[in-house]
Amino acid sequence: MALWGNNDAVTSAGIVTLAYTSNDYGDTALTVNGNGTAFNAVGSAQTGDVIRFGLRNGVDGAVYFGDAVISGITSATQLTIGSTSGLSGAAIAGTSFYISQLPSYTTLSPQWSNNRDGDKEYTFYQGATIASSAGDSGATGDVRASGVGTAFISLDANIADLQLSTSDTFVNDGNNILITGVGSCTVLTDTIGIALTDQLPVVAPAGINLGDTVIDYLNSDAIKTITGIAATEVTLDGQIGSNQYAAGTKILFKSNFVVSLASTITADIAAGTAVTFNRLAGGYDSQVYGIAVEDMMDVNSPYRTNGTGWVGVTTYMDTGGNLRVKSEILVAIGNSGSTAGITTGADSILYPTDA
Repeated sequence: MALWGNNDAVTSAGIVTLAYTSNDYGDTALTVNGNGTAFNAVGSAQTGDVIRFGLRNGVDGAVYFGDAVISGITSATQLTIGSTSGLSGAAIAGTSFYISQLPSYTTLSPQWSNNRDGDKEYTFYQGATIASSAGDSGATGDVRASGVGTAFISLDANIADLQLSTSDTFVNDGNNILITGVGSCTVLTDTIGIALTDQLPVVAPAGINLGDTVIDYLNSDAIKTITGIAATEVTLDGQIGSNQYAAGTKILFKSNFVVSLASTITADIAAGTAVTFNRLAGGYDSQVYGIAVEDMMDVNSPYRTNGTGWVGVTTYMDTGGNLRVKSEILVAIGNSGSTAGITTGADSILYPTDA
């Protein structure tokens, strides 16, 4: 039995269930029952291959259970695995699977075992205070929605000092609301805008003040400074271009004290209230990938590997919320001369994968 091959896309049709049954020797026989599978057929799973349970494609709700070496095949719909040490430990029932010729020893290696994997989680990153000056913020009604599922808040602190990012969240009513804009927000025009005037028919969002700016994106993305704020319009330091704004047009405001959110807040926030921002941290993911020449990433990508073949990749978030990616060439295999590289495709776990 070879320790590895070069095919990471062995046919893997059907679904599988992992059953734990006792054998004649009192040990646990690890039996995998398939439905619609073709184990032992040409081009399908063979003894010595690795079966990878679950889905790993970045789709919400997808679950990946880990890897195990196939120790025997009884029929087209039944096989056994040698160990569960490379699995997450969760029950496996009616799930998709992959078959790969990756190095079999990795399934027993603690470094590449999926039972060590853990999800990232939001932890406290930064505190701030809702703006206390009149009109800058307040209750739910003062955080005006702009477009579907969008909201914004204004703060006393300069956004640059908080060093927030669009991967952070704002905590409201026990919910982590993703930040979609740092130092900017959008609202909709209330009526038709008249071209070649210095006024926009829009209610200025909470936190927008004189000296902040508007992007006139209909007219060469010109930047206009706000010189006046009225109940239903803002005055700019120059005329709007000749392209007329329709009612319901999104207007982008820029301010050093505004944060845009992916959804509206659900609990009132009084002016001067202390609020919390969270950041993703922790998590741990280790995975062995088949990296072909065409899979090599751009030199500026954090996912770039230093070569092709069977590559172990570990990812996690550090305490600063930064993605860390470490790769190790386990078996160097590339397309050169008579040597065929790793075969990847629809039946393999492509790299990188947002899991």
